[in-house]
Amino acid sequence: MQQKVFRIEAMLGKPRSARPNAPKLQSVNELRASAYASELAAIRDAIAQSERELMTLQRGTSLPRTQQELGAAIVGMENATQKILHATEAIDESARALQASLQNDYNRGLAQEVLEQAVRIYEACNFQDLAGQRISKAIAALQLVERQMTRLSDIWGKVEHAPAPQDLLNGPKLDSDTGHADQSDIDRMFATG
Repeated sequence: MQQKVFRIEAMLGKPRSARPNAPKLQSVNELRASAYASELAAIRDAIAQSERELMTLQRGTSLPRTQQELGAAIVGMENATQKILHATEAIDESARALQASLQNDYNRGLAQEVLEQAVRIYEACNFQDLAGQRISKAIAALQLVERQMTRLSDIWGKVEHAPAPQDLLNGPKLDSDTGHADQSDIDRMFATG
């Protein structure tokens, strides 16, 4: 068998050595199959990782509970703000009546200072509306996450639905919660008799 000498080999003066044990080149189909197998393995690993992450999320804090907690925070802020506003209105009315009845400029100045502080309280109560809007956006984001988790759970089908650790510290009681002591239970517990 005569071996063809390429130009570069002729220039270098080195003919190619025959390699009797040289490995055969893979066919194009074998290369493609190997590439597809690698891609499928990467996809399988990504799916397994997603399943593990989904299980971890579902075992964590319950999103509906978190949404209820945020909703309760909004209601609590609204109630507190209303109480603050009612008290401020009473202070404002009393300070105006006091200011009108005072003859001394110094005392009228003090009453005016009380009125100015009441205005600052009114201004500060605007936080409630802004905070409520921000918390509402957070609730909407949590609802989106919950829908996505449910969708992923439906897709995977294998993910265990582990209950969230609700028996541990959950913070303040929500109106819908049962089994909590109320203030009268606590008063009876500490009553001396």
